Amino acid sequence: MKKILLSALYLFIGVAAYSQQPGSESSQDTLKISADLLKKIEAEPDLRKMEELYKEAAKKYDERDFGLLVFDMTIKFARAGDTKKMMEYYNKVDSFNRKAAYAIAVQSLAGANPKDAEPLLKEMTVSQKPKPKVNGTVKPVFSRNYQTTCAIYTQTLLKNGKDKEAYDYISGLIGEQGMENPILNEAYIQVLLQTRRYAEALPVMEKEVVAMTVSPETKAKFKDVFLKVNGANADFSAYENKLIQGMETSLAAKVAKKAVKVSATDFVLTDLSGHKVALKDLRGKVVVLDFWATWCGPCKASFPGMQKAVNKYKNDPNVKFYFVHTMDKAADPTADARKYIKENNYSFDVLMDFRNKETLSSAVAKSFGIKAIPTKIIIDADGFVRFNTVGAHPDADTAVMELSAMIEFSKKPVLPKS
Repeated sequence: MKKILLSALYLFIGVAAYSQQPGSESSQDTLKISADLLKKIEAEPDLRKMEELYKEAAKKYDERDFGLLVFDMTIKFARAGDTKKMMEYYNKVDSFNRKAAYAIAVQSLAGANPKDAEPLLKEMTVSQKPKPKVNGTVKPVFSRNYQTTCAIYTQTLLKNGKDKEAYDYISGLIGEQGMENPILNEAYIQVLLQTRRYAEALPVMEKEVVAMTVSPETKAKFKDVFLKVNGANADFSAYENKLIQGMETSLAAKVAKKAVKVSATDFVLTDLSGHKVALKDLRGKVVVLDFWATWCGPCKASFPGMQKAVNKYKNDPNVKFYFVHTMDKAADPTADARKYIKENNYSFDVLMDFRNKETLSSAVAKSFGIKAIPTKIIIDADGFVRFNTVGAHPDADTAVMELSAMIEFSKKPVLPKS
């Protein structure tokens, strides 16, 4: 269940959901909580101590000045499996953020307290389901939020020992909604495996593998399921190679559709040894820029896959990787980046895109329009940006395959339009 929560838990939150409710400024007649005290409460790792600090502060300050603290506490108590406390703090959340808080809290509760979460999730699957059109001729659109709730509800049924009910429920959903949503498909696969329906599971797993939307956990079970269906002596390698060929063909087509052609802004950055690196000096090579920071969890999670990609192309003189440390927060960003790379034995060429202390922006990241990291920029031999991708696939091998497809595409000369 954890993998679906990690990949989809915050789909319910948009920009508006994490903003202060308009018109909720505190009264001038009450004391305003200091930023330092608020940070102290938010940073307290012990949930019970955090609650004590909050309650003590709430005696002195207007609760409307606590921002999203009660939102955060709602989710934390849910993750701890404390339904009573979850609801107590949920009822303190402002109306503007309440819907998002409830959805995330109930999904979080499912991981630690599936018994309490089950009826709440069931109610959510009913309330979130799109209403059919009056004339019945238009097929309803099933939102990702709704399908995520359905997936977690299915997993909760499994966790509560209701395997048959879970199978009947998810089978009905798949029949109604199809198999376009990877999160729903992941839950479907889990049910099929837990109920030993291996022959049904194999084609679903194959679809997700080829589409490269399979989770690492499910991918690890793929060979075992294949052998259960086809016998212990079946040739899995031949089967896998055939799938890989199909994946590469499909991926090449997808990559071609995502390609752009935008002139890359020249820059000069310093590496960890103090040497200058200029983009203009790299003409004739495909350049991969991976923008990251030591404080960025998803960036660091992607590095095992990126190391595999670096290793794959280390003998190719026409491909160059640079890991651009950006949006720094440390007092000494260079030492911070050097320490992390050394401790984890990565053979990365790191460039430093320092944050401007006045504008608080990093010049090179800003020139490429980067607002979130990790972001990868792939530049062709003629100096054109061909790909700008945000995030990283959780499976290292799949991430390497995706990046390789973009690199190989970028190696091809751009043909003039006829």
